[in-house]
Amino acid sequence: NWVNKVLSRANTITSPSLFLKDFFEKLGYDVVYIPNSIDTNIFKENRNTNKFSLLWVRAFEDIYNPQLAIYSFAKVLKNFSKATLTMVGPDKGELDKCKKLIQELKLQAKIKITGFIPNHELPNLFNSHHVYLNTTSYESFGVALIEAGSCGIPAVSTNVGEIPLIWNNEKNILLSEQTVEHFSQQIQRLLNDDNLYNTISINCKKNVKKYDWDVVYNSWKKLINKIK
Repeated sequence: NWVNKVLSRANTITSPSLFLKDFFEKLGYDVVYIPNSIDTNIFKENRNTNKFSLLWVRAFEDIYNPQLAIYSFAKVLKNFSKATLTMVGPDKGELDKCKKLIQELKLQAKIKITGFIPNHELPNLFNSHHVYLNTTSYESFGVALIEAGSCGIPAVSTNVGEIPLIWNNEKNILLSEQTVEHFSQQIQRLLNDDNLYNTISINCKKNVKKYDWDVVYNSWKKLINKIK
């Protein structure tokens, strides 16, 4: 009842999430979809990468499931001994567990943890790594995936929340179940198949163009002019 009272006072209801748009439309609300945006002048392709370098960028928090990345990497390493993993993000309660797991699996020489890195430095990381790993258990939009895609780095991601609504599996991303077996298999497909890798790299850049600020700005401008 409270939500209905609030939303009924709005000239227009907007959502940056297709998942939420669909949910509220089923309840009878009219919702306009305007996605979040990124600056593609900052997040742009400038690839200089080691083929076997993997990158994970999220907070070390249980909902982002960093241990899935570590276990999957350990499995990939059995077939790709040159592989490395860089993990970037602030500690939200899981960092010590991850460091302990890395020691137990004897991966200290293969996994680098950088801690928090400012957003403007992320393009260099995306461009210097070969595959982006997104292991989250929940996702409301996935800005990091959009930023990675804008830099042309193919991603392997869990198939949760908003992700399958804005990404096309096998075309511009590889989606995975939340299991070590499947996630590691999807990573190895990108490392094994250059044609698949190049196809996804090209298509992920195309997919994120609609999230450029200039495009999103025009959507907001059109909406605001309509309700003036």
